[in-house]
Amino acid sequence: MKFFRNLLRRKPELCQEDLVKPFCLKAKQAILAEDLPKAIAYLDCGIRVAPNRLNLYLQRAQIFQYGLDNYSRALEDYRYILRELETQPDARLEAQCRRAMRDMMNGTGTQARDL
Repeated sequence: MKFFRNLLRRKPELCQEDLVKPFCLKAKQAILAEDLPKAIAYLDCGIRVAPNRLNLYLQRAQIFQYGLDNYSRALEDYRYILRELETQPDARLEAQCRRAMRDMMNGTGTQARDL
């Protein structure tokens, strides 16, 4: 985090999107390489940099659910997203969370389309 604070001091025009983008790209590469723990680690870094980016939580939840069968961790992220959506509504994101949670309850769904 110290790195980012120093970077922002030198380049104040950088926004959260600029800081999160490298983590998203690395996470995508790790997913394509089927290294899901590494993808989660990159998403964790992105979440630390931009904790208000709910799509990062969604991606992590989908990896836990569809890739690692870790439903309790996925559920934590889905619930967090839904709580946050109470103050910043996003119908598409809410629908994705609810659909994934239904999949968990029904034991359906094989791969996440949105990873």
